[in-house]
Amino acid sequence: MSYIRNIFSALILVCAFAFNVSADDQLPTMTVSASRTPIAVSESGSSVTIIDQQDIKQRQVPFVKDLLRDVPGTAISQNGSTGTLTQLRLRGSEANHTLVLIDGVEANDIAFGSEFNFAHLQTCGLEHIEVLRGPQSSLWGSDALAGVVNVQTKRGTGPLHIENTFSGGRFDTRQNCTGLSAGNSLHNFSLYSAYFENNGTNISELGNEDDGYRNSTLNFRYGLNPYDNFSIDISGRHVDSEVETDPFSPPIDGDRETDSIQNYFKINSSLTLFNGTWSHQAGISLNDTKNENLADGFEDSSTEGEKLKFSYQTSLHHATNSSDHTITFAHEREREKFVQKGEVDLLFGDPNQRRKAYNKAYIGEYRVGIFDQLFLNTSVRKDDNDDFKDRTTYRITATYSPTNSVTQFRAAYGTGIKNPSFVERFGFASDSLIFPFVGNPDLKPEKSKGWETGITHLFSNKFQLTASYFSEQLKDEINGFFRLDSSEPFTSINLDGESNRKGFEFSFHAQLIQNLDVIGSYTYVDSTQPDATGKTTELRVPRNTASLTANYRFLNQRANVNVRVNYTDDQFDTDFDTFSRTELGDYTLVNLAGEYQLNNFVTIQGRVENLLNKKYQDVFGFETPGINAHIGIKIQNNK
Repeated sequence: MSYIRNIFSALILVCAFAFNVSADDQLPTMTVSASRTPIAVSESGSSVTIIDQQDIKQRQVPFVKDLLRDVPGTAISQNGSTGTLTQLRLRGSEANHTLVLIDGVEANDIAFGSEFNFAHLQTCGLEHIEVLRGPQSSLWGSDALAGVVNVQTKRGTGPLHIENTFSGGRFDTRQNCTGLSAGNSLHNFSLYSAYFENNGTNISELGNEDDGYRNSTLNFRYGLNPYDNFSIDISGRHVDSEVETDPFSPPIDGDRETDSIQNYFKINSSLTLFNGTWSHQAGISLNDTKNENLADGFEDSSTEGEKLKFSYQTSLHHATNSSDHTITFAHEREREKFVQKGEVDLLFGDPNQRRKAYNKAYIGEYRVGIFDQLFLNTSVRKDDNDDFKDRTTYRITATYSPTNSVTQFRAAYGTGIKNPSFVERFGFASDSLIFPFVGNPDLKPEKSKGWETGITHLFSNKFQLTASYFSEQLKDEINGFFRLDSSEPFTSINLDGESNRKGFEFSFHAQLIQNLDVIGSYTYVDSTQPDATGKTTELRVPRNTASLTANYRFLNQRANVNVRVNYTDDQFDTDFDTFSRTELGDYTLVNLAGEYQLNNFVTIQGRVENLLNKKYQDVFGFETPGINAHIGIKIQNNK
């Protein structure tokens, strides 16, 4: 909508002219996803957004999906109430084009189309979240065709810290977050347990049956530092969830349920030599998932996925009076397993199967910083896959800051690749006579190339404005819902022609008055794919999205109020009654959160979701919850 663009443009201009231009020294914000080694966000040529621990605390949302609505370039689609399938699309890409890392573990679900279901990722115990946009396959492989979401949990620091938060609200919602953490120069650990349960709402437009949800999450981290130059880090995460759903699409009331288990584990060792100029890292990680589908209380089908990964990385660093150089080499070996179980269908065949895939990767990266003003980064990766032709991807980025350091210019160009998932190649679903599906083993990988350019300007230490333009092209896009006629099952195919994605992003961070911070963003995306008529708009990709967050601290910092506004434009989806395109209306969500610290140990919290009680749909036919209020108490032994 043009008026949304005008509102945000006016707000940016008003804030910009409110401050004088001057530089202010600050500690750099670091990112661990924009390079194979940690770098400052100001040195990244690709767009990256950091959601830190303070942001998570102030907004009080229980799930990461709600935080991601505030990030430029993101679109969230949720199949109804809490716990139902929740997808993220970056800059108009598909949901399985974004790699999700949790404490360094590649968390995309092999048992579920190699995409990540954001419905089950709780915020309890999280340290920060990075959202890196643009093709990143040269750094992180196949799943990072459109970008990376990197989630880091809390490390233990200082004396033993104990925290416990209880809250309850509408729809019989019960939520708990309990954490223990501590750390010194030799050891550090953290252990967080999260529980969320509610009776849900009815996701169907018809009937009155509520669809409930339960989620239990346990996360731990342990670090050992026996020497100044050697450390071992161990992390693990277990998620057990149950969500009630309805049959068919659009849904009608019925007894359907999906039970999921997600296990992530990683052990990593680090060694530095020659005063830190030569570093080595070796690690092993495991992603193990299972999704079980029940109909009327009985198991109907299930899928299991496993990714076992071994990695080694070495980096050399050299500095002179005028430049800093870092060169990195890495090698990765992956084994993926896919298992599907179900009843044999006389028409379409036997779903029971076990599949494996192997991949070896060789990665090189070179970074140089010149006079702390010009930063260049090049990376290249070769993937040797048993099932597909060897592929090479690369990326080049540049960042330049003039001597006044208040303006930064960025540019990036890269290529990406996405291998077809096991589900797209070998998946099988015959439990529904309306939507039978049989995979296509002859699929080719999707290939992309894209570039972006951007600028960040600091208006004193109270206002920062960032603008980016991006353009990406995708070949051999996979349509996972295709059939020639109604007598055939659905399957997956590679589309002929080229899919195009382009647009621009604006974001700002302002301190209007003391203790009042305002963060805003606006994104325009034009995302199309080829069809029989030439080009058509991608499904579930709104052309305009915007967000505005205001946070105010008062009463000597003991009280805090946070207001979030998220706008989502009209978007297209499929009406499965007629198998035709339909338009979903635009909507605006307003969320309110507040807290008051009674003393050093007790804090009262409250939040209201969907304050205006807006009725909307992210997916055609799936109803989302209305207004939802919560109140809770947080108890901790030290602040």
